[in-house]
Amino acid sequence: MLFVWLLDLMPQSAVRAKALRAFIEFMRHADVDRDRRALWFALLNRLLEMARGGYRREIPDALEDSHHPVLSLYARLERVMPAGRRP
Repeated sequence: MLFVWLLDLMPQSAVRAKALRAFIEFMRHADVDRDRRALWFALLNRLLEMARGGYRREIPDALEDSHHPVLSLYARLERVMPAGRRP
């Protein structure tokens, strides 16, 4: 959660983009622990919420570039139909 809060506080810069990619790389490898799967999805959900704000392009691009099937799928779904427009 600390990583997400830091991303929220950082101004748009190359450092923020690097931090975002580092966090997504962490998430890419952190989903193997089934006991913490709910936390993993909560963090993914927070990233997608941030994508509806000041990170409109950065987060979906980074999620798709992760080469993780679930992260890529959620990024594509968010591009096609943001959560606010889903039935």
